[in-house]
Amino acid sequence: MGAELAEEWTVEEKIPIKAPAAPKKEEPKKEEKKEGEAENAEQAEEKKEAQPEPATEQKYEIKTRKKTQSSNIQFNVQAHALPPNTRKEFKDLEDQLNLDDRKFLDYKEARNDLESYTYDMKNNICEYGSMEHYIEESIKAPFLANLLQTVDWLYGEGENAPIEELRKRYEDFRVIGEPARARYRFYTTAADFVSVFEKTVVKIYAKAETITTLTEDQRKLIGDKIAVGKEYFDKVNVEVQTKKKYEDPSYKLDDLQKKIDAVMAECEAIFKAPPPKPKEAPKEEAKKEDQQQNADGSADVDMKDEQANKEPDVNPSELD
Repeated sequence: MGAELAEEWTVEEKIPIKAPAAPKKEEPKKEEKKEGEAENAEQAEEKKEAQPEPATEQKYEIKTRKKTQSSNIQFNVQAHALPPNTRKEFKDLEDQLNLDDRKFLDYKEARNDLESYTYDMKNNICEYGSMEHYIEESIKAPFLANLLQTVDWLYGEGENAPIEELRKRYEDFRVIGEPARARYRFYTTAADFVSVFEKTVVKIYAKAETITTLTEDQRKLIGDKIAVGKEYFDKVNVEVQTKKKYEDPSYKLDDLQKKIDAVMAECEAIFKAPPPKPKEAPKEEAKKEDQQQNADGSADVDMKDEQANKEPDVNPSELD
């Protein structure tokens, strides 16, 4: 394929203008002169010819011309997009490479998980370990032996073990190890949640003292909410003190935090409640009172009228 490149531009040219020729001067007729005068005349003529004629100024005119130039351009066109079949082959190859990489990474991850969990659990449940008393002795002895055997197996026969074997051992260890870890975390931190609840109760009572619009019923309701929470945490505290450490607790740490949040939220709702309106007398009772007052008033008026209309008692002796 090809194309033509056309260029156009404007050029200004400076062209000299020819000056008209100067008219020739007529030579004067030569007169016969004497010898001495002739020589002087010749010398004067030579001097005159030796003097240059005055130069005339050259003038120019400016002409504008348009010029064009064209040149052929040769080029080749080639698409950079790959054919569909080639793209599919490359995509399949990429997916296969990613799959191989993922298999390798999954294998390394499974091996590292098993290795780190084995060492961590072995150090925690052995003598003087932090979780020593949180797993029953009848379970701890074979479990610890299995952990030790796995440590040796990882660097021996299990060096090239399949990923399924690594994952199976890891999950089997977690079935025993994770409940022991949960018991350890509960029994060692439950007291902290009890302390947090007690501090929350102090804050609730302090805030209740600052709100003067609370009624006696509302204050009693706040006390009831706190009493329910206190009863709950008393049971938790008793269980921590009396239950054996290798036994599963009846509560979870998340449950303790949720209980604290629930008591606080219920009391906050009471604090934010609008103050109650003053009690008004029932309409029926008010009507009865009005009727009673009206009845009493009318009875007094009737009594006064009767007394006024009644004839006074006169003693006959006083008439005489």
